[in-house]
Amino acid sequence: MARREPVSIAIGKMLDQSGYLRDLRDERSEEARVASRTWAELVSAAREYETREPEPTLGGSVDPFALSDADEEQGPATPGSG
Repeated sequence: MARREPVSIAIGKMLDQSGYLRDLRDERSEEARVASRTWAELVSAAREYETREPEPTLGGSVDPFALSDADEEQGPATPGSG
């Protein structure tokens, strides 16, 4: 699917077809609302990426610096934690 569809559409379809978003809506907790907003932001970021990148890919839509920043905020891994 990710090769045939724009990145944002592929992510949206995966979330929808997996039932994950439906489960989050049904849960009705604050954590579920935050997770739902986070996924919506991911799709929005993918749309923005598609406008900047001449040949957008699913892998390319993930910002490696964002991932490394999140790792740094968590601190060093402890033995057995990952």
